[in-house]
Amino acid sequence: VQNAVPQPGMNESEKNAVQLDNMALPIDEHLSNIEKNLIQDALVRSGGNITRAAELLGTTFRSLRYKIKKLNID
Repeated sequence: VQNAVPQPGMNESEKNAVQLDNMALPIDEHLSNIEKNLIQDALVRSGGNITRAAELLGTTFRSLRYKIKKLNID
């Protein structure tokens, strides 16, 4: 049985495999959470201005508006 914690002497691949085993969510959910956090941060930094937030994120207004709706960001 593999330990759930990276052990001394493990190479990076082994450590990464253990960390992946410990992930409770599928990668799509992790990526959505990261994306949502980045968008929320950009919206806060832009004072809620979607155009400015899109500029901060390097995307378009329309793309960001779509993501906001898709990710249910208030």
